[in-house]
Amino acid sequence: MLLQRCIAGAWDPVPPAGSPRRGRPDWRRHPFLRPCDGPFYKDREVVVVGGGNNGVEEGLFLTKFASKATIVEFMEQLGASQILRESAERHSKVEIKLGKAVQEFKSTGHLGSIIVQDRATGENEELFPAAASIFIGLDPNTAFVKDLVETDKYAFITTSGTMETSLE
Repeated sequence: MLLQRCIAGAWDPVPPAGSPRRGRPDWRRHPFLRPCDGPFYKDREVVVVGGGNNGVEEGLFLTKFASKATIVEFMEQLGASQILRESAERHSKVEIKLGKAVQEFKSTGHLGSIIVQDRATGENEELFPAAASIFIGLDPNTAFVKDLVETDKYAFITTSGTMETSLE
């Protein structure tokens, strides 16, 4: 039998220690918001760190409960798909902060504030959310197909607009 189609969803949910995608703060030392916690933050502000598909989806989901969801992205543009970017950009309860690096999570048993630094100016800004969700990226586990399909510089499998890979 010849396999004609395959869906491969192989990645590590959290970048390993030492990964350049992990970021500077020690994420393990602070309690963070999980999707199922959304209702606990009804009418309160939340922050989502990361502007890829997962981060933007999380931010949009949290607007069902939160008064505002701020998406903090390290790069100068969101890495999410076009449809997600557009949804976030036009949503009245979403604020997007681009080119920002998280410097510190301040806490005294609970999240007090988040210090973010503008990468262009070096200026710091303090955010005071009730909770934070961390979606700083995935390290793809695509080594098993690296000789079969085209990947980008981060080892993610590249696809066409119709989600087809380079495999003939």
